[in-house]
Amino acid sequence: FYSQGLVLMNPLSILEIGPGRGALKKFITTTFPSLVKFYNSIDIYPIDDEVIQTDGWHIPYNLQIQGYDLILASNVFQHLTIAQRRSYYQDVMKSLAPGGSFSFSLWVTGRGGFKCEENGKEYICHYGQFTELQSHEEVLKDVTAVGLNNISLSMRQSDGTMTFHCVKKTKPKESE
Repeated sequence: FYSQGLVLMNPLSILEIGPGRGALKKFITTTFPSLVKFYNSIDIYPIDDEVIQTDGWHIPYNLQIQGYDLILASNVFQHLTIAQRRSYYQDVMKSLAPGGSFSFSLWVTGRGGFKCEENGKEYICHYGQFTELQSHEEVLKDVTAVGLNNISLSMRQSDGTMTFHCVKKTKPKESE
């Protein structure tokens, strides 16, 4: 779902959060090899030596200083608590180059979760793991709070997963 944007861009420095078995990296690096300056991946359970282990809360500091053009998290954040996602949003903001992009997918409320009668919150069960859902408005509020502009939002109809595409806000130039 990223292919149209990649065709038009200069070579990119890319960070992928939670690459799983590496399907997205393989697709990008084989379909658009000239568009990849370098590609780093982080995961709580790395599958190979090319994936850097993380704690599930943060982008490792040595990677935050890279200034990435593109950070991706496809089908990852539904495994994390809201607090973990917010921590990642803050680290993404620190890790992006000016004007850099952050694309991530996430299940949101009203798309097949179940409501807990005790607290009124909505949850999804994903691979036996119960995760609290947010509305897309709450997610947008979280990403804009750290300095990201949401520029597009799309939904996969089959399961209600929403894809958010954000760009790092740039500071307005001071008038002279």
